[in-house]
Amino acid sequence: HRGTKSFAGGEGIELRGTASEDGRDKGFIQYLTVGERGRFIRLIVIADEAGVAEIEPAVEAVAASVAFRD
Repeated sequence: HRGTKSFAGGEGIELRGTASEDGRDKGFIQYLTVGERGRFIRLIVIADEAGVAEIEPAVEAVAASVAFRD
């Protein structure tokens, strides 16, 4: 899944998907935004695929708290 999401005070990119690591299914969530002066912030979460939905509220809370500092 790829979409846009408010992140770090701007419009960010949200990526979600799955991957296999050592035969185990993993889920990932990634947020990325580019701010003023070309600086960027990326938040990446990787967890067992079955547990991603359970931690999603915490991931959303952390993502909502991210901001650029001058």
